[in-house]
Parts: sequence; C-alpha cells; structure tokens
Amino acid sequence: MTGERLPAGLEARALMRAAESQGGMGMLLQKGDEERGSLLILLLERGNTRFCLGRELSRSGTYEWADIGPSDLTDPIELQGFLSKRRQYDPDLWIVELDLPDAESFRKETIFIS
Repeated sequence: MTGERLPAGLEARALMRAAESQGGMGMLLQKGDEERGSLLILLLERGNTRFCLGRELSRSGTYEWADIGPSDLTDPIELQGFLSKRRQYDPDLWIVELDLPDAESFRKETIFIS
C-alpha cells in the first residue's frame, strides 16, 4: 500500500475516536473534501495548543507527518492567522482539534512523530 492513504474524512474521524479512546476529545474545526482533502491536526493538552501537525513531502518523496505552523502556538492571533492562510490556500483542508491528557504521547504513539 505504498503511496496510498486513507480518505481524509475517514482519517479525521479515526483520529477523533483515537483521542476519545485515550480520555480526550476531538472536534472538527473545518471539513474539507471527503476523499482528497489534506489534514491539519491541532494537538492540545488540557486546552493548551501543544502541536500543529500536517503532512509534508519528505526527502524520500513520500508525505510524512511534521510539525508545522507558527512558532508560538500559544498566541491565538498568530495561530488563527496561520489557519486562515491555510484555509485560503487549500479549501479542501480538514482541520481537526484533539484535546488530550497527554498530547506528546498521542503524537508519538498514534501519529508516529518522534
């Protein structure tokens, strides 16, 4: 299954369920194209944004999860500006917010970013 990925809508819902199974909650901030949309994930820990994740083209030519977004995720104006630009650039974008008891563990164990 090299180069293939789940449809965006299915992956977004699966991530929200995974967060809920770990004692957190998921919220869909923007719904994009069900099949081909890209995903942007905001990982929060008890209401505080810790990570902003998106897929980027790697050196090997595959798309992999990476930390993206503004340098200060705690600044709501900077974060909203970043999200607004992403929405304008990619109208098919899905934005999923996951609030977890342990965002770092979810990032490593569920999304597989070290």
